[in-house]
Amino acid sequence: MRHHRKIARISFLLILFLSVTASANAQEAELWGWVIAAETNQPLVADVSIIHPAPPHVQFFHARTNLTGAYEMKGLPPGEKIVIARADGYGFAWKQVVLEPGVVTGPVDFALEKAATLEGQVVDDQGAPLAGATVRLAYKDLPAVTFDWQTGEVETDAEGNFRITSATPNCDFYLEASHTRFPVRLSETRLRAQPGETLKGAVLALLPGATFTGQVLDAAGNPVAAAEVRLIARRTPFPVPAGVRSVGLERELHRVVKTDARGQFTLQGLADGARRLLIRHPAYVAYEHTIELQRIVTPTVSLGIRLQAKTQ
Repeated sequence: MRHHRKIARISFLLILFLSVTASANAQEAELWGWVIAAETNQPLVADVSIIHPAPPHVQFFHARTNLTGAYEMKGLPPGEKIVIARADGYGFAWKQVVLEPGVVTGPVDFALEKAATLEGQVVDDQGAPLAGATVRLAYKDLPAVTFDWQTGEVETDAEGNFRITSATPNCDFYLEASHTRFPVRLSETRLRAQPGETLKGAVLALLPGATFTGQVLDAAGNPVAAAEVRLIARRTPFPVPAGVRSVGLERELHRVVKTDARGQFTLQGLADGARRLLIRHPAYVAYEHTIELQRIVTPTVSLGIRLQAKTQ
């Protein structure tokens, strides 16, 4: 009798598990399609990606095409999604789709065009080549879903030269450049390239930025190490064209550094303007202050900060 009860219980749990699994699968969506080269209609080995915001986290879904250019993605959350495809040597492309629960959506196909190349130079305010500058692409009117690789980020060589080989053709974009000693700058001219085209001669001149230094101490004058120092800009240092997402500018508007063993910190290449200063450490009361940066008036701003210990 007990044996039969045990079997019945196991059967019930198995049915319950299968029922829950089937219910969960019924809420999931699937997506499929092909990726080909626009010029030749030949299949491409490509990556297809989706970002799904799921606060407080973000979910990433990826698929890679097979030798026939086909891909499929299973277990996707339903809803409106941006699907992005890319392949080595080609620009990226995106499509907006609506995924229904329990429905297989497709085909969602992509025809990728040959990537364009940009060659140029970054110089300082005196016209001297600037090595180690970071150069990126800032596209106009991209969808909300973006990846870091879309910027085509490179560094300038000893002669200040750069070469970006992954520009997506037939999309408007700007060049942006930044350096540890210089604020970010966007090119004044909007660019657009044809498939496989090479654009040469772009020159970006960077103007020196202000420097902000300081030392964080406790009430007794002892250095506070590993304190988080944040500088948040209240406005952009220059007009940004509508629809342009600048990664360098986003980082410029919110700079973060930590104090060293002596409680000291340095932030270089800051654009002029008001900044909100926030200093935090788990053992101390948060500190907040406003500073004004004007390189022509004061190239370097220094500040001594005392933190109060948290009461137990």
